Amino acid sequence: MTRCAWNAVPISIILRCIVVATVAAGCRARDDAAAPPPPQQAPPPIRLSGEVLLEDDLLGSPRAMAVLGAYLVVLDEHTGPAVHVLRRTDGVRVRAFGREGSGPREFRNPRGIDPVAGSPEFWVYDGQLQRLVHVDLRQDTTAVGDRSISLRSDQLPLDAVWAGDGTILSAGLFSGGRLGRFDRTGRLVETLGRVPPGAKGPPAVVQHAYTGTLVARPDRQRFALLTRHADRAEIFDAHGRPVRAATGPAGFLPVYQVQSRAGYPTMASGEDLRFGYVDATATSTSVYGLYSGRARGEIPGYAFYGTFVHEYDWEGKLRRVFKLDAYAIGIAVDPEGSTLYVSRLYPTPAILRYTLPPAH
Repeated sequence: MTRCAWNAVPISIILRCIVVATVAAGCRARDDAAAPPPPQQAPPPIRLSGEVLLEDDLLGSPRAMAVLGAYLVVLDEHTGPAVHVLRRTDGVRVRAFGREGSGPREFRNPRGIDPVAGSPEFWVYDGQLQRLVHVDLRQDTTAVGDRSISLRSDQLPLDAVWAGDGTILSAGLFSGGRLGRFDRTGRLVETLGRVPPGAKGPPAVVQHAYTGTLVARPDRQRFALLTRHADRAEIFDAHGRPVRAATGPAGFLPVYQVQSRAGYPTMASGEDLRFGYVDATATSTSVYGLYSGRARGEIPGYAFYGTFVHEYDWEGKLRRVFKLDAYAIGIAVDPEGSTLYVSRLYPTPAILRYTLPPAH
């Protein structure tokens, strides 16, 4: 649900959320949690070779993707149309819709797809508008936006997925907990979990440093948050309560400083900031994280692209590592865990398809 996407959120919104969260938390540094678990040993990487499913001029900045039956839905962050629907068999685009704007059928920052299990329906989360938009592929595109929910909070929800009880869980810059829970009208009800262990600074700054992609198991009984600037995976139960945190093989944490901007504390980072999981997806048995591991200054302009995919089980155990033959920006996996889809930007925007070997 990168997408240096949260970096695309206007700084005015981030500053607003940071000052609210800082005041709410009394400017306390949250370093009272237990130490993170030790790094896991990485299995030997499995090299994959992909094929181009779609490559054309209508793709501008494809990133978030999801499998819906016979189709692959792709979000385009920066150009219209915002939503592309492809046939999985041959990559033919069967529908494309969503212009830039703030009204119905319009998007500013489409960054996440939340499929409705067993249905041709899905929700698109717009990070800038902070709203979930319902899409039903059985209906005409003029119906897009007829059902939408705006998340109402003085803090910043960055990712949003539906929980099994009809509420909405979101990762974001929340001062009181790791996740925010919203009711079906979009009102913030509570925050859940604690900010990451050992992290220093006002809670909203810490949450900015430790932000990531939130994904749901299809039955909505488990959720996973994979950190963008660390190889860290957090597992939550059906109610959004923390189950456990897992550390990847490199075991690094976000590198940042707390500085002041317009009189408010903000997250500042430099060339030593590393990228961990730049996107994520999930099936009923596995969580997949698109992994970079590179520092910003190590490979300028490409550090936030992933060339590895880490496969975790829903207990946080690292099971397999895949090595891609492309610089990827987004991933999706079919429900059977047999096909991996990758979005790339360079050398040309395209959607790639990979066959995953059976798990032993």
